Amino acid sequence: MHLAFFERDADLLVTDLERSHYLDRSGRYQGLRWPSIYERYAEVWSLDAYEQLLDIDADERVAPGLQRLVLEQFVRSAEARSQADIAVQERLTTVDWGGDTLPWRLAQQMVTLEPEREPRHELDEQLRGVYKPLQRLRLDRLRAAREQMLLLGQYDQPTDDLGFWATVRAVAVDEVSKLATWLLEETRELYLDALRDQLIHFKLDDGDAWEVDLEWLFRGEAYDRIFPDHRLMPTVTRMVWDLGIRLQDQTQVKLDQQDLADRVARSFVAPIGVPDEVVAVLAPRGGYADVSAMLRLVGEAERYAHADPTQSIVYRRFGDAALSEGYGLLFAGLLGKPDWLSLRLEADATRDAIRLQAFERLYRVRRAAASHLYEVELRKHPEPEMLESEYVDRFADALMVRPFAEDFLNVTDDPFAGARHLRAALFGSQLSAFLAQEHDEDWYRSARAGRFLVDRWREGQRYTAEELVQHLGYEGLDPSHLLEELRTALVG
Repeated sequence: MHLAFFERDADLLVTDLERSHYLDRSGRYQGLRWPSIYERYAEVWSLDAYEQLLDIDADERVAPGLQRLVLEQFVRSAEARSQADIAVQERLTTVDWGGDTLPWRLAQQMVTLEPEREPRHELDEQLRGVYKPLQRLRLDRLRAAREQMLLLGQYDQPTDDLGFWATVRAVAVDEVSKLATWLLEETRELYLDALRDQLIHFKLDDGDAWEVDLEWLFRGEAYDRIFPDHRLMPTVTRMVWDLGIRLQDQTQVKLDQQDLADRVARSFVAPIGVPDEVVAVLAPRGGYADVSAMLRLVGEAERYAHADPTQSIVYRRFGDAALSEGYGLLFAGLLGKPDWLSLRLEADATRDAIRLQAFERLYRVRRAAASHLYEVELRKHPEPEMLESEYVDRFADALMVRPFAEDFLNVTDDPFAGARHLRAALFGSQLSAFLAQEHDEDWYRSARAGRFLVDRWREGQRYTAEELVQHLGYEGLDPSHLLEELRTALVG
């Protein structure tokens, strides 16, 4: 095997997959071309390629990284047809609401924007009422992946769902599970008090609160005067300018803000070509929600856009994804800093707006912890369709609002996303504390801090989040920094 040629072909495979995924999720193209893409690059994800990679002479991290790449794409190739069918089903599904027939994806966008609780719940019920075909396709995808994993036993690789993804994503399952369990217990009272305050503040305390109610709450419409829509891009552009980065000169970074009916409801970054083509897709909601999402998107996109193009695909594209997400959370965390809000938005931040931002961060990290613990159980279970009640019980206990069983397979869309977000939140908080220590509290105005971040971004994901915080002087990922931030914002 010629390693350079293999990395080139692997890069082409992932580029085509990412481009197809972007076109589908952004609503620009109807369909997902994954089956034909996997056929075109079959030699990249073949077991023959994996066997050859076992004998290559390469960097101590590159060789196992490429081996994990092949294993993941080998299993993903078996999921490709079901994944394409899911995309088609999402486009074909409609819901009836308010006398109109809405495409499923458009309804997903609208449900968290509906200001009245009863209509919001009605639309949420309509969405869940048409969910069974998508559930069946997710189960088909999961079964196809599990069957494909069984073929790896000859290589001494895990052939069970949990073991395979823990290996491929390099997740220390037991350690993350202990962290998730501890965090849920440690933040329980803080979260309960914050939840009660927010429900009272937004007049949602007189009835059954659902998860969709919190998503509406996180829109932050009450604070639109602080986060006017016309200041979105000037605010974000000036923020990175203060760090010495000219966003407007980065031709490799595209900001996709077009509001299309077939777009998914969540903002996301598509690293199509790293570092040459990175797209940040905003799912517009307005006000605070858009500023928060755009800051996070830019932080993630900059990591990809600054990656050293001469290094291995393992470092440019893969490695520990908690780093990329953590950089996004670092930037989004600026919304909790009164001085930054006053500087960039030229408005005095209200205490309530900062509390909302802190509550959302706490909610997201608790949800990630619960998601990880539930995913471990689901991936161990031979019949995952039996875990609907487990899903409801676990998430109701963690979030203290009403979840629904129809969502019990959502964790299979992105393996170990909960573990990634949990670790990313800790990494982003510790990185913020380090920057404040090294460059003063207003590090976000320091070009020297910007150069430090660019140097880290150039490394790609060569190191894990745990290794990087150790380089910064910490013993490892430590939740104390995050909890101190949140307690200060929520309690004072």
